[in-house]
Amino acid sequence: MAICKNDYLLECQVASRTDSHALVRTVRLLSQQVADLQARVKVLELKKDRYYVERDQFWSKLTPKLAWKRAKENTVRLLSAYLRSYVPVRWYKNKWEWLAAYYVSPKIQLHDILSFGLWPVLATRENRTVLRGCDSTDHFHMFKRVWGKTQLPDLGWFRAALEELKLPPDIFIDDIHLRDVENEFQRILIRYQSTKRRNDSKWIPQGLVALVKLWEKMYPIDDEVREACTCLGPNENLKWERPESPNPHLSEPGEAHDENTCVLGPQS
Repeated sequence: MAICKNDYLLECQVASRTDSHALVRTVRLLSQQVADLQARVKVLELKKDRYYVERDQFWSKLTPKLAWKRAKENTVRLLSAYLRSYVPVRWYKNKWEWLAAYYVSPKIQLHDILSFGLWPVLATRENRTVLRGCDSTDHFHMFKRVWGKTQLPDLGWFRAALEELKLPPDIFIDDIHLRDVENEFQRILIRYQSTKRRNDSKWIPQGLVALVKLWEKMYPIDDEVREACTCLGPNENLKWERPESPNPHLSEPGEAHDENTCVLGPQS
């Protein structure tokens, strides 16, 4: 009888000790998991903070070559900013006719297309089109920073941008015209890429003449429009939709809705 009692007490002690060890292990495991989760949350917070810092600096640090690679996204952002500024007026039936009249004609010119794609890096200095943040006004240098000398770019991104915005193709897309414009652009780029000499202060090499004339027609966007375009980061969508005016036919050209966060007037 005594032996059975001792065995029972010994089993209870072992079981109690085992439960205690299991509880300690569980507590340690949970503590480690909490520490891991806290570390992950901290990393995510740091990444979020870094993203917003990089987002705010993205537009000012954007290189010409990257701007050209993002030409479609730049065009979408710019046209979205224009559409945000739309105010119904008597002489345009809707925002599409207004946009086509002021900004995106179906017969849009080559320099307009390039200005849409490169607006983040274009600036004007002494009545000359230059690259923003670049001291050099040497055409050869600027063209090389944008298009390089090895690959022949195309303008397929412009049509893709119009399609992404779901603009009516019967108003904005003329495939034959866009094909002709792209052929002209590539012909000009081929002549530039075949030019070996850098232009100096006295004369411009023959292979650069056409591209220089095209470049001088390009233009930066207004500061107000640029502020609207750069108010969000590169991976954020600038929405242009907004509620319709309850009485749109009575709106005047200079009248803006209160819900607009940015009011941009048409450019001539």
